[in-house]
Amino acid sequence: MGVAKDSLVGLFVERSPELVIGMLGILKAGAAYIPLDPAFPRERLAFMAQDSKLPVLVSHRGLRDELFEHQAEVLWDRRPRRPRQRARRGPGART
Repeated sequence: MGVAKDSLVGLFVERSPELVIGMLGILKAGAAYIPLDPAFPRERLAFMAQDSKLPVLVSHRGLRDELFEHQAEVLWDRRPRRPRQRARRGPGART
């Protein structure tokens, strides 16, 4: 399974560096992406996927339980999800 030129790809990830990497990869392949924010209600996400007739959905396994109803083939990011690091504040914090 690959992403063909001029196809649509659903990108179901949180706002993070992985989102930007996914966007750039999809665009480099010549496809268009539809951002699907996990914070949206499931009904809204399902409608967006159905309305756009997404053939492919890209996500990571950490969002498996949040997945909404869809007909797309899911491509999972196989890398383990790293916990987000909080910015250090106060004395000793780098600027």
